[in-house]
Amino acid sequence: MKDKIFYYKIKSFSDELLKSYPKFTEREPLIKKLYDEKDREKRKEIYLKVCEYNPEVYDILYDFLSKVKSTSEKEGHRHVYDWVADLEEDPIKWTDLFKEQGFKSAISNFSKEHSDTKKKDMGISEYYFWDYWFKDRDKGEISPYTYHAASNFEESLQIAREFYVFLGLEEYFDLIHFIKKEDAHTCASINYKDGKWTNDVTLSEAGVGSKVGSLQYIACIIHEVAHIVQVRQITDPDKNYFLPHTPLSEIVSIFFQRLYFDEIIQNHLGESNDELKIALKTNESELKENLIRQTHYFELESEMYNLLEFGEFNRENLDLLNRKTKRKYYGFDESSIEDHSWLRFCHYLCVPYRNRAYILGDILSEMFYQAFRKELRKNPKQANKKLRKMLVSCSKKGINNTWEDYRKMLSIKPKIDINFITDQMAYLLG
Repeated sequence: MKDKIFYYKIKSFSDELLKSYPKFTEREPLIKKLYDEKDREKRKEIYLKVCEYNPEVYDILYDFLSKVKSTSEKEGHRHVYDWVADLEEDPIKWTDLFKEQGFKSAISNFSKEHSDTKKKDMGISEYYFWDYWFKDRDKGEISPYTYHAASNFEESLQIAREFYVFLGLEEYFDLIHFIKKEDAHTCASINYKDGKWTNDVTLSEAGVGSKVGSLQYIACIIHEVAHIVQVRQITDPDKNYFLPHTPLSEIVSIFFQRLYFDEIIQNHLGESNDELKIALKTNESELKENLIRQTHYFELESEMYNLLEFGEFNRENLDLLNRKTKRKYYGFDESSIEDHSWLRFCHYLCVPYRNRAYILGDILSEMFYQAFRKELRKNPKQANKKLRKMLVSCSKKGINNTWEDYRKMLSIKPKIDINFITDQMAYLLG
């Protein structure tokens, strides 16, 4: 329960940070325009608004990070990461990742390939931040963020429910209260009291990053529901109704989200069409970019705390840091534009170093997915039985489920350490 103590220690100022959620996400409607804007100069104009400096949001973030650091020091830890890793019993020294040669090579190779591919596909000689989101439908590029499978919130929920029906898990879906609220953080709320569960899922277009009805929006519903499905497998909720430790908490949800984009599942959920097939194919590249994005955010957060520690946390240094790390991970060409698009990801910081959960989730969920998909192709009913068994094995003890439980569940032979993470990232990004 050490990491629950950690949450309680930061809850007061974490809640305060999330109250400002609408301020962090007010740029998101502009991002949606970048997916479809063909005119490159107009894309640049839109991005200039995305990357504007906002002193109010900057002050909110500075205040939050300072309080986290101060609390960490009071607990006897000079570095915030060491405090978090200790409380969450994380056996991996994640900050060593950036020193690993295998990691450096994997990131360098991905960023070059990504940049070269974008330049070739778009017919440009220089690749900038504002080109990243654009998908050219005339060339058969459709993003799951812009492909719409439903026309409204209710239809989105219905498709998500059909997914859980297919897996034989609709009993949990039907007990959830779904809330569409545009000024709120997208999340699952899990509570258990006096023998009764109270489960809500709150969704906002800004939090999801796409409009109601898109493939991505429905995938997000499935992701949040999966947290509730997992916690409902706990054997003794009276004593413990919490998810596993933070680094392990996103594996099951990312697996379900990954499964939703499988063509077998999509053929079951509705009539297939060419645009859907293109969007599903595009999502394959999104898988790599999800891993890149979360790793980028993790390094960005680490460097923010470093700037704070050395008294160098200021507007100029954050702009330089943001541009430097973006070039490192995506292969963008040098630009002199002051870029504060980092303000978009403030909500990730509400739980320090939470991005580890998404990095590990991307890696282990892919193993989960490949194992399940083999069964799914042969015998869906048998696959669902295996799924339930795997779910129970990594969920029944709640917060007391261990890294070893996940290793056994996925039949991973090597120890899950920084070398394992580096090797798997190189494999997935290759």
